[in-house]
Amino acid sequence: MVKIGRPKERELYEALVRTESELRATLNSIDDGVISVDMDGRVILMNPVAEKLTGWGEQEGRGKPLEEVFHIINEETRIKVENPVKRILREGTMIGLANHTLLIGRDGTERAIADCGSPIYDKEGRVTGVVLVFRDETEKRKAEKAVAEALAFAQNIIATVREPLVVLDAGLRILSANRAFYQVFEVMPKETEGCLLYELGNRQWDIPELRKLLEDILPQNTSFNDYEVEHDFPRIGQKTMLLNARRIYREANKTEMILLAIEDITERNQVKKALRESGESFRAVIEKANDGIIIAASDGTHLYANQRASEITGYSVEELLKIGMKGLAHPDEIPKLLERIRKRLSGEEVLSLYETRIVHKDGNTLEIEITGARIYWHGEVADVVIIRDISERKKALEALKASEDKYRALVERSLQGILIVQDFRIVYANERCGEIIGYTVEELLSLSTEKVIALVHPEDQALVWGRFKDRLEGKDVPPHYEYRGIGKDGSTRWLEMFSSLIEYRGKPAVQAAIVDITERKDAEETLRKSEESYKNLVGTARDVIFTLSPDGVITSLNSAFNTITGWSRADWVGKPFNLLIHQDDLSLGMEKFKYSLQGELSKSFELRIRTMPGGYVIGEFVVAPQTQNGKVVNILGIARDITERKRTEEALKKSEERFRKQFEEALDAIFIANAETGILVDCNRAACELVGWEKSELIGRHQRDLHPAGETGEEFSRTFKQHLQEREGRVLETQVITKSGEIKEVAIKANLLEFGDQKVLQGIFRDVTGQKRAEERLKGAYQIIDKSPAVVFVWKNEEGWPVEFVSDNVKEVFGYSAEDFVNGVVCQEI
Repeated sequence: MVKIGRPKERELYEALVRTESELRATLNSIDDGVISVDMDGRVILMNPVAEKLTGWGEQEGRGKPLEEVFHIINEETRIKVENPVKRILREGTMIGLANHTLLIGRDGTERAIADCGSPIYDKEGRVTGVVLVFRDETEKRKAEKAVAEALAFAQNIIATVREPLVVLDAGLRILSANRAFYQVFEVMPKETEGCLLYELGNRQWDIPELRKLLEDILPQNTSFNDYEVEHDFPRIGQKTMLLNARRIYREANKTEMILLAIEDITERNQVKKALRESGESFRAVIEKANDGIIIAASDGTHLYANQRASEITGYSVEELLKIGMKGLAHPDEIPKLLERIRKRLSGEEVLSLYETRIVHKDGNTLEIEITGARIYWHGEVADVVIIRDISERKKALEALKASEDKYRALVERSLQGILIVQDFRIVYANERCGEIIGYTVEELLSLSTEKVIALVHPEDQALVWGRFKDRLEGKDVPPHYEYRGIGKDGSTRWLEMFSSLIEYRGKPAVQAAIVDITERKDAEETLRKSEESYKNLVGTARDVIFTLSPDGVITSLNSAFNTITGWSRADWVGKPFNLLIHQDDLSLGMEKFKYSLQGELSKSFELRIRTMPGGYVIGEFVVAPQTQNGKVVNILGIARDITERKRTEEALKKSEERFRKQFEEALDAIFIANAETGILVDCNRAACELVGWEKSELIGRHQRDLHPAGETGEEFSRTFKQHLQEREGRVLETQVITKSGEIKEVAIKANLLEFGDQKVLQGIFRDVTGQKRAEERLKGAYQIIDKSPAVVFVWKNEEGWPVEFVSDNVKEVFGYSAEDFVNGVVCQEI
């Protein structure tokens, strides 16, 4: 026991006890674990959180080595981590544990932790121990893992989404695209990625409306939504597209991307048009429908009711519009009705198909099935409610349940495959189902969840299993669709499915009937290819369209052949196609014909074709084999006259060569820089001689590197910035610095030019260093003359009155001013 004598000592002791109590209360209330140890590394204090995380009570742990109480290992290597106390005492400073550290509790529980430690000093600054502070980061690690898994999941969704998606960089070059983009627009990744969007597919994406969206609207906003664009694509025909784009800034590498989503709404617009045109017919159908149809406002008020709704409920249409949903509902169903209305008003998801009870006007209770959907009615949000009296159906279901054995026997003998899927496991399958998929019934029933999912082709899993989940959640899902199944042997089969939601052994499940339609799909594919050939013929009628037999004989030509070549079609139908080809191009033409006979598709190629006047036209050809039962029966070709285009390209090439020669041979130095970034993109030989750098060293450097430090600002040089502001500014004088460090005086004339979508500043530099030095020397000479007592004349070496300069003291001697002499006023007297 501590004996306290004098009052002062008692006061100090009480203050010490109070302080220790406050510190203990603080340690016990924080969320982090705290352990303090002495200089020998033995535990002297633990707070409750530390007790919980280590599994050691403070009384048990006190005096024990820290390694025994605070057992930590590396999460990845499972190797014991160095005792942090030793490291702190060795380094004499605060430290933190490395990432991926696990704390092994006394009971073996593993927890991910983060901690730090610090020396404890006494009032003289001596280390007396160490305090460790640590926290449980297990949940944080789980959250980080969940985020990474969510990112991977999102990327997989994008890869399988049906709408075309394309990612562009800030310069509108394609970084990547999803599978749907390549399939819909019939392009390949090799010819797409890295290509400017407008140049893709022979410039078929050079659409004015798209340019406006990407170059004018998107830079002023972070996104644009639902912009409708129509365009006639050479390969796939007229399309109406709904465009959505968003600018995405990647913080990691400080770059900007554009995500462009393209939805083909051609068929949707056609449907909308048809719906508008059939509005009156649709209303007539509603009035004659076998189901009662009621349109209700969000609060349950009736806005419309058809005659069948009146017949089911016993109320007239006028009465239905007055009483609303609450007036129809059975008293026991009203709370459920009010809850559904509340959810709809708050934007929550509500089942679209459910059963309920209503009260007939005569007081009897009716069991009905309701199908609901959100619509717009006269510009306002409303619900369409379809009412079906299921009283008789309920009775039929009871009868059906009583005859389940008879139904099972019928199912087992069915020619369709029938199965029931519950919780992503097959809980029932008939023998025909096993025959279609290639498994026995016992094997199907034993398949794991992963293997059941894998029975569907990867590209169709989102459709099949997405609808499976939606149907279980009560959503309105089409019962009939087609998909690709994977058999036990790995083969792919096209299947047609009819599915419905049932209750099986007290739990919801999906019952499906499947039929093998692989042969039908093969026939549909052949028909589709035939239709595509027809569309190609119609869509490119201005070009020459022709067909060849497998032995190379021309079997048909369109009228464009006569227009382009001067020959009539009768002149060449029935003759070998090779007689039309220029002799030097014949080998290429035969090679492409051979590839087509092998069923291969080739890229476009060029051939010179004879004309009736005796000359040749240059044609750009695309050919495709037409097959039947796997055999090439003819070859369809399209040829476009590109003679004028070739001549134009050749003229442009020669013009560019002349410009390049003049540019390189100019006596003045010429530099060209990107107007936005200041990066040098070109220069001529005189420019290299001016600054002493090779051209390869100059290209890619910033223009301010041409000038000494005093002439440059934070972004551009003074003259570069001034020329940008003036666009076609005056001649400015400045300095340049050579590779060797020499400073030269220059005069610059610059112009702002546009090359395609890029703005550049072209500067013409003239070395005026010698001129500047001569001016300085002349200025110095004049200053010496002004100080001389004698009259000084400077004469030009030419006839007439060649006085160029006279010193100012001439007036004192001759009575005339210096200007009089220079201007010839005193010519006669002299």
